[in-house]
Amino acid sequence: MTPSAPVSRLEIPNDIAYLTPVLAYVGELARAAGFTADEAHQIEIAVEEGLSNAIQHGYEPGERATIQLECEQGAACLTLRLRDKGIPFDPDSIPVY
Repeated sequence: MTPSAPVSRLEIPNDIAYLTPVLAYVGELARAAGFTADEAHQIEIAVEEGLSNAIQHGYEPGERATIQLECEQGAACLTLRLRDKGIPFDPDSIPVY
């Protein structure tokens, strides 16, 4: 029987003020998983984009909610999942360039 991969979960208020500490956490997890500093920074950028979009565009002004971040460390990977219950993004709502 193989041991299960380490998993951590954060519940993050939909407040942009929480972005910096969450990114620091993700960066540390990435480095602990064996990613280089540059790779960890790229992972932080991806999480920043997803989380800031969810916070800024997924909720009505003043609406309080939480966003879940699940981090699973595998043998040669780090899987990150953001889950929110905000307004879904409709790609058809933006103009085609």
